[in-house]
Amino acid sequence: MFLTCKFMKISPKLEVRKSLDIIFSGKKNVHKYDVISTLEEKTRELRCAIEQVSQTDYGKLFEVCYEDIITVKSSSEEHFEPQPTRIPVVFGPFYLIYFEEKPLGEYIGILAGGDIARKISTILNKLVSTGIGKTTTSLHGVKFLVREKQEDIRRIPDFQDVTEVYVESIPDAYVDALWMRGTMLDQTDEYQKFIEDLGGRLTILAVRFRDRIYYIYEDGRIFTKQAADRSLPKIANEIQYFYEIASRLHGVGAIK
Repeated sequence: MFLTCKFMKISPKLEVRKSLDIIFSGKKNVHKYDVISTLEEKTRELRCAIEQVSQTDYGKLFEVCYEDIITVKSSSEEHFEPQPTRIPVVFGPFYLIYFEEKPLGEYIGILAGGDIARKISTILNKLVSTGIGKTTTSLHGVKFLVREKQEDIRRIPDFQDVTEVYVESIPDAYVDALWMRGTMLDQTDEYQKFIEDLGGRLTILAVRFRDRIYYIYEDGRIFTKQAADRSLPKIANEIQYFYEIASRLHGVGAIK
């Protein structure tokens, strides 16, 4: 089962922390996060629901659903010609982990792909801005320094087996980008040539961890194709793997 965790860092500002604590307190599950105009020149509130569903060993796990507007074309019995209509749709549930254990006590993990993770982080930023009465960025996207810290990452005992890499911006007359797959790739001549000698940009590093393959993306995502399940009980267990991998990256200074 595919599963992604996008890591975000919480702003150190005290007012931001207090606002997030209120949002995640569970006292109010449904929040208005935006007001939009429809094609009919009406306004509509967009809402999200945030509810704690579990207390894990690493932090609180929340279920997130949100409304958004999509444009569809519809016809009527009188007129076949399709007309665009904007309708509200509920997306979710998705899951979010509010880490409480060091060294990740300043991070949130959104268990969703890139577009959805961006949407949820945008919603949280809007809720915090409303809560403190001014525009602010409460969550900052992090980067995993897979290029700058690749040697340190490869030296982590649990990460010794590098199974896949993606390299771009290679200064070579014939090769612009390269995706390599195998075993112990960091010991190969190709790795030495395209990454260490030519200095290609390493953006994805896949390692074997706990008998699974995890992809560490430069943009702050950790992804696996081998998650047990996306059901709530299994999601709570999957948090452990993401926490342990990110903690090890933090330990070698590979999170920025």
